[in-house]
Amino acid sequence: MQNILRFFYRYRMGIALVILQLVGIGMTAAQSQWHHSKFWSTRLSAQAAWIANVNGWKWYFNLADDMELLALENAELKSHAADSNQTHEEPTEWISGRLVFGQTHLPHNHMLFNKGSLDGVKAGQGVISTQGVVGVVTRVSDHYARIMPIIDADSRISAASLASGHFGTVRWVGRNAQRATWEHVGIQAPLQMGDTVVSDGRSAIFPNNWPIGIIDKVMVDSSQMTQYAYIALLHDFSRLQPAYVVNMPQQDERQNLSQP
Repeated sequence: MQNILRFFYRYRMGIALVILQLVGIGMTAAQSQWHHSKFWSTRLSAQAAWIANVNGWKWYFNLADDMELLALENAELKSHAADSNQTHEEPTEWISGRLVFGQTHLPHNHMLFNKGSLDGVKAGQGVISTQGVVGVVTRVSDHYARIMPIIDADSRISAASLASGHFGTVRWVGRNAQRATWEHVGIQAPLQMGDTVVSDGRSAIFPNNWPIGIIDKVMVDSSQMTQYAYIALLHDFSRLQPAYVVNMPQQDERQNLSQP
């Protein structure tokens, strides 16, 4: 113990200098937008590269199954694109890739997508699978993107009933990664169990009428004169699979006009 104390006493000036330098670097990074952005970009790239290396062999042996799945998904995407053409809601670009990491057990979950800014991915773009809506891109590095999925406590997805067109907001209340609530729906909306909830025209980041979930219970909030429903989410968040980042036409223009 005396030797340890003697060491710290002998090199106290050097140790104090190192501590002050670390504090200074930390304060600079916290107050600098450039340093903050660089930190998250580096962290995102390192995390995604590590996960990709760990899972690489597993994907290799499942390659045949993945190719078959991608073929089916591409066929379905073309079908959705054809429907979008008829309603003038065609996305300008589909950026195909794969979800390489995901969480389902935390209040604030995130996922990683194996395409980044060099592939045209930007923060704020929507992410979908052929099963349903996945989430929104929040951060991007050169080769990877971080996604806030529906199953995040901060997620809010504009959605409507496919049957009636009445709209509300999908929010995740935690605990179950395959269930969410659809809130603030007009009291006059004729909601039924089994109805499909889809992305709606208020959203500037998802294709119109892209599936989100199926209603399995309807409740009335008499204090707010609204309805809300519990929905079974269609995308399987417990499975890493192919996904697509959607670059919607005039997204920035629509979002700017939607601001208060």
